[in-house]
Amino acid sequence: MGNITNTYLDEFIVLNTTNRTITLGDLVHVSVPPKQKIDLLKVPRVTKDKINQSVHLSQAIKSGLLKIVKKNPKKTKRIEKEQIIANAGDITDVENVVETDARSKSLIVTSPTASEELPFWLTENDIDLLEIVGLTDTGTLTFALESRNVSSAYTAGTSLLNSDLIASSSSVSSTSFSVSRISEDYWIVLTSSARSGSPTKLTISIKYQDVL
Repeated sequence: MGNITNTYLDEFIVLNTTNRTITLGDLVHVSVPPKQKIDLLKVPRVTKDKINQSVHLSQAIKSGLLKIVKKNPKKTKRIEKEQIIANAGDITDVENVVETDARSKSLIVTSPTASEELPFWLTENDIDLLEIVGLTDTGTLTFALESRNVSSAYTAGTSLLNSDLIASSSSVSSTSFSVSRISEDYWIVLTSSARSGSPTKLTISIKYQDVL
């Protein structure tokens, strides 16, 4: 896991370039408000060593969510952003880098059958799946979700779930996916393979977040 090993910064002011609050979980949960900047060294219990060792800060700057603002550029000849990115190349754990609200899309199918093939959502941005929930009014329906190219909505695509889900009146959910990231301009397609007990409504809810 990459770290910033050189602690040469005398000041560390960062600017949030997004419209969402950025939270750095490994810096005592430092939060940077949207489109605002803060001096990290003025946050209680945050030191230069902690700043330079923050994996979450490294990833946020690498991805462009935060930008370093130098109060006095003469203090160092090196560019802080380049230093951070150079040491962040092998980061694999970036949990809590971004604090963002989950969104959801819902679909209601009336009189669902055991052979549905319904493209119902064309993604507008790259997204990460968080949870899929299925619910029937009565009986059960076995369903799956696929992502498919925008030009081939009715051609078999990539399964999103590790296995088909069986929706019932007590609902079923999954947070485990064979593919969790879906690119922009891909269809999300509902398919079904089995039906029991004559359900008249199937509700699918997809919780997700946009990839920044």
